[in-house]
Amino acid sequence: MTKIATYVFFDLETTGLPHQERNQTKITELCFVAALRSDIAAAPFGAVPYVSKLTLLFNPQRKIHPVAAKLTGLSNEALKNAPIFKDNIETIISFLSGLPKPTCLVAHNGDRFDYKILLAEFLDVNTSLPQDLLCVDSLTGFQHIIKNNLANMSITRKDDSLTKSSIRDDSLLLEEDSLARDNSLISEDSLISEDWPDLEVSNDDWKEIDSLCSSFSDMPLETSKSSRHSEETKEPPKIVEKKETEKICYTLPSLYERIMRKQVYNAHRAEDDCLMLLECVVATKEFLPWAERSCKSIHDIVPLDRNKYFKNNFITSSP
Repeated sequence: MTKIATYVFFDLETTGLPHQERNQTKITELCFVAALRSDIAAAPFGAVPYVSKLTLLFNPQRKIHPVAAKLTGLSNEALKNAPIFKDNIETIISFLSGLPKPTCLVAHNGDRFDYKILLAEFLDVNTSLPQDLLCVDSLTGFQHIIKNNLANMSITRKDDSLTKSSIRDDSLLLEEDSLARDNSLISEDSLISEDWPDLEVSNDDWKEIDSLCSSFSDMPLETSKSSRHSEETKEPPKIVEKKETEKICYTLPSLYERIMRKQVYNAHRAEDDCLMLLECVVATKEFLPWAERSCKSIHDIVPLDRNKYFKNNFITSSP
């Protein structure tokens, strides 16, 4: 198990989604928020430890998708005088290389989005990130932690000495009523960088995923706490709905509201997303041991394939 010295919370904003842009997606904003492991472990719930930050804007030199521009506020006009990514490569490398090692990036859905695009940007200019840089995907981490908490709760509920209220208080990540409130957040996150499957999927797959995400927002706030005989009178569709409410939305805004018990302040700006993720990790002490068991080299991630669609077109058009 690797004892990580520095965690670097990482987020980026982009010109759009890779499947919309034939994998030519570029970074418009990037942020690193670095905190020592010891400071994260010592921070109380709701606190933000001392951090070092690097936030950069880039002129992507391609059209920004209108939906991405609306969500982030970053338009081509706003970024026309910003440097291109290549001009800040050394700044990024210097920042990451100067942190106490081992250093580990933490990005929400990073394995499928942020890390792939960051690596592609470096490849575009024939440069690489530090060879000893580690990474974890916080989406995977929170899925693991929440499932374990819910499994432990299921066992605990069998103990008659515990009341329902104590079970509720002791469960940090119990699914509650945020799904119905998060309709707009879920739809926004499906357009930028949250709960995606692997990037190499078909348009039909994406339509099915979008449909699934949209269905989350139609779920009821909470199952009724009525008596057992009233539950027996429910129609079969009602029973199915009750089961669906047990599903958990793992987008960063949803996790933040559930864990921190407060509203998201500014989703879809890179620095704010990094700070939200840091707060969630501070509040969830199980995350650090999980990260040290699960971290891997950033170079184990396959970069976004800029030539994928050109290869497919060539194969399709070949005699």
